[in-house]
Amino acid sequence: VVDQRVYELTERRTRELGIDLKLLEHFEPWFLSVAILEQGMRKYGFQGELGLEQYLLRKSHAAGKKIVGLETLAMQIGIFDALPPSSQQAMLEQTLKEVDEAETTMVDMATAWRDGRLETLSQGLLADFDDFPGLYDTLVEKRNAEWVKSLERFLTDGRRYLVVVGALHLVGRDSVIDMLKARGHEVVRLH
Repeated sequence: VVDQRVYELTERRTRELGIDLKLLEHFEPWFLSVAILEQGMRKYGFQGELGLEQYLLRKSHAAGKKIVGLETLAMQIGIFDALPPSSQQAMLEQTLKEVDEAETTMVDMATAWRDGRLETLSQGLLADFDDFPGLYDTLVEKRNAEWVKSLERFLTDGRRYLVVVGALHLVGRDSVIDMLKARGHEVVRLH
């Protein structure tokens, strides 16, 4: 379902990463993109199970805190699965392009995140979406708009929440932060 050029690039890249493409040929391009990115990150020592999200999940469970998602797993899969073939191919191409730069990019992004350098974070996270505007609208902008509705419900129920989302959703145009501000909410950055 992808162009021959993209398929050949996928073949070469998966071979380099030690992924048997034959095992993934029956999956849609978005799934290959996720699998390739995951394996590429592991190659450079980044492991999802050791990341901030998993750390916070373990702490929440240990403290008996209830965890409420802004999306269900089915919703997340549905977002990717509903992408038209051209957007799925664009996502795969973007991943194949970025996987070589993953180590440097992740170190730079993690450092910018830790240091609170939002402009650097924004530039790094959003740079490649210029080439794939439809992908940005689906994966970021529309999801942010839905999340803001949920966040507004959280703000009215009198309880306190810790909301954890990926940095991509907090920077750049149409960020969750900007959408909340536009709806009249005071947003304060903590240092």
